[in-house]
Amino acid sequence: MRNNRKVPFGEALDKLEKAAKRTPKNPVLLSAIPPSKIKLAPDVFQPRTIAGAMGEDEGHVRELQRGLKAKGKGGVLEAILVIRIGNKTYCVDGHHRLAAYRKERTPYAVPVEWFTGAIREAVFETAKRNSRDRLPMRRREKLEAAWRMTALGGHSKSKIAEATTVAVSTIATMRKTLKLITADQKDYEPYDAGPFDFSHPGPEPRDMTWEEARSYGKKDVEHNEEWQEKIAMKWAEQLAQAFGKKWGKMPEIAARAIDLYSEGLSRDLIEYWVDDAREVVAAMDDDEM
Repeated sequence: MRNNRKVPFGEALDKLEKAAKRTPKNPVLLSAIPPSKIKLAPDVFQPRTIAGAMGEDEGHVRELQRGLKAKGKGGVLEAILVIRIGNKTYCVDGHHRLAAYRKERTPYAVPVEWFTGAIREAVFETAKRNSRDRLPMRRREKLEAAWRMTALGGHSKSKIAEATTVAVSTIATMRKTLKLITADQKDYEPYDAGPFDFSHPGPEPRDMTWEEARSYGKKDVEHNEEWQEKIAMKWAEQLAQAFGKKWGKMPEIAARAIDLYSEGLSRDLIEYWVDDAREVVAAMDDDEM
């Protein structure tokens, strides 16, 4: 049975780096390997799993399978990027190609390209390649990949921006957030509450998603409905003064403006409206009962 347990990135990375210490100094690197001999480490090398996605696009895999069948016996796809860790070979980039080979039960060796750098450099390389491949990463996935590289350290803002296509200004914000979290966790002192103290400084930055990092340390401030309505009315008046009726007549431009104003705000608004709609429906159902 396939194990779908999501392993924290830091834990998975540490395990691979520990295994890497046992890698032979001069390993034999073949130009082709049977698909069954290539291992997976999606929690480290598959950027599309960062944001909670399953990692594989079944439609893309089927398309690659059709390509293999069209090529006939012995057909191959573009070389899979692999890395030697200990005595095993892991897929760094080309997870969909590998999945296609496996589903087709390809019995022969397939072309591979060897990554000879460190594991952390391989993490950077897979994010870089996935940001520009035939199956583009979603905006959220790119942000999470940029945050992971920022948390790992070792790369400049411009290098991370080039690899993920995330704006340098956003990566600068990520660096400030990382500095805040690191300082807070360094100064953390648990409460002296005996055996029932369950307080903790939280996960390491590298194990957080960007969304978790952004909200780190923010305290929920509760306001009554009257206060919220008062502020909402004030903002509505400001929008009316600034845009008149244009805001309501051009929803596409309004939506794009919100995206430009604040990354993630449109998603938060959608989640709020969906939750609000669900509450309305639930209330209607209660009335009918």
